[in-house]
Amino acid sequence: MEVVLISVLSTALFTGLLTWLNRRALRPRWQPAAVMAAERHRGLRLLPHAERPRALVGTVAGRAVEVSVDMADLDRRDKGFFEIAVDAQLPSGLMLHRERVGSQLRAVMGGEDIQVGVPGFDERVRISAPGSPHDIVSRLSGAVRRPILELLAVGDLRTSRGKVIARQPVGNVDPGALADHISLLVAVVSAIDDGLDTAARLARGVMHDEEPNYRLRCFELATTIPDSEAAHALARSCLTHRDLLVRVRAARFLHDEAGEAALNEVLRSPSTPAEPRAAALDALAELARPPSTGLLIEHLTVAAPAVRAAAARCLGQVGTPGAIESLARLLDEPAREVRIAAIEGLGACAPLAMVDQLGERTQGMLRDASEKRAARLAVARIQARHSGDAGRLSLVGPDTRGALAVVPEADAERVDG
Repeated sequence: MEVVLISVLSTALFTGLLTWLNRRALRPRWQPAAVMAAERHRGLRLLPHAERPRALVGTVAGRAVEVSVDMADLDRRDKGFFEIAVDAQLPSGLMLHRERVGSQLRAVMGGEDIQVGVPGFDERVRISAPGSPHDIVSRLSGAVRRPILELLAVGDLRTSRGKVIARQPVGNVDPGALADHISLLVAVVSAIDDGLDTAARLARGVMHDEEPNYRLRCFELATTIPDSEAAHALARSCLTHRDLLVRVRAARFLHDEAGEAALNEVLRSPSTPAEPRAAALDALAELARPPSTGLLIEHLTVAAPAVRAAAARCLGQVGTPGAIESLARLLDEPAREVRIAAIEGLGACAPLAMVDQLGERTQGMLRDASEKRAARLAVARIQARHSGDAGRLSLVGPDTRGALAVVPEADAERVDG
């Protein structure tokens, strides 16, 4: 019994000594950082040792700030954390924290995760809140995203009970880093709680944010706010936006002559990149106002397959003999998406004589399934337009492989799916 007692006491003394030594080793690490933070942020006050774990309290830029030192894990000298908490007027129910494996699994299984539209941010930060995402996304401008990512690069971040909290390591950190992190966290809170309404923040994101995907996300949300007049005003102002994809989105939303003119301007500019060029062509196809045949044929020589495919879809709406001839030449295009777009275009405008050529595209073990399906639908569309012609063709061969066959008028609706 005495041996056991001595062993327990020895272990307790050794553990206590180790903890005391580690505290002494760590204290010089956090104290200079806390002193420097108090000197830089005059509104902060360094607390006496008796008030630990709190180290600093006060205000920075009018925001209540509290810094604590978590010294529970001191089995190694580099353990220990500063926890910086800043009071914030957050949207009701907002939860923001670092993306982890568990939260990724919840997202895969259908859990809520508001997407900002910026891949580097969405992959690292998980955001949830009740209701629509409009208000939350509008608050996550570059002025919020940048400092959040900086804080996550060295520690952790979360929201809790009206506070935004950053957890930063004490060990192996420059003493000035604590003051920097306080500034970053206060900047996050100030930018989130900027006093603007949702529509104004979304409009600001569309017009001024440096991240293209965030601009598009803000435009998408801004144009679904019930006040249609504000959405139309924003879209009209975006017809001359420096971001050509935003310009195309605005033209699509307006669906009018001004939008059509903006889309044609995008196409006429030789400096327009492939993505907005293809998007402008698709938008004109949606408007059923394709550009001239000459301009579309010029786009068939562009290197990007997406542009050639979009031009083919527009040619299907033109429907002139020159457009049909150009589409027929595209049937042997190397790019699959261009071939399918050409087939769809021919389905919209080709004469009955094209059925044989398109029918060949419905067969073949090695032919792409999507291409065969597009060809079947194209033949059906051509037949529907020429329903009064004798000897209508239908893809209902008795072997069910999609071979062409002449069928009676009563069976004309039968098309191999």
